[in-house]
Amino acid sequence: MYRRQRPIDLSAQLHYLKSAYPKSTGTAHGKVLEWASWVTPSPFSERYRIDLRYERGTPPEVWAKEPDLKLMANGKDLPHVYNQDTQRLCLYHPDYEEWEPTILLSRTVVPWAVLWFYYFEIWLVTGEWPGNGKHPA
Repeated sequence: MYRRQRPIDLSAQLHYLKSAYPKSTGTAHGKVLEWASWVTPSPFSERYRIDLRYERGTPPEVWAKEPDLKLMANGKDLPHVYNQDTQRLCLYHPDYEEWEPTILLSRTVVPWAVLWFYYFEIWLVTGEWPGNGKHPA
C-alpha cells in the first residue's frame, strides 16, 4: 500500500537550514518559517543575503536582499525574478512540482537560490541566462 509522506515540520526545516548554514538566522512560529543567510555561489563570487519565507500550504519564497541586484545590473531588468523591485527570485516553476513540503528547504530551495546567483553573475557578463526554465510574466 502506498503511503503519502507527511510534510516536514517547520521547526525541523529550520533546524536543517541552521545546520547547513550555521551563521544564518530564523524563526518558526505557527504556520510560518522565516530565515535569512548570506550565500556565495563560488569562491570568486559576491556575497548575497537572501530572505526565505515559507508558510505551510504555500510554496516557499526567496528574496535577494543585499547587495541591490538592480544596481549591479546597471538598471537593466533582472532575469528570472517575480518582481523587479522586491527582487523575489524565480527558482522553480510551481506547476512542475519540483518542490513539495516533504523535502528539505536546505537541500532544494536554498541551493537553487545559490545557483540562481551563479547564473546571475554569468548573465551580468554575457547578457545570457544559462539556467533555462520559463521566465515569469
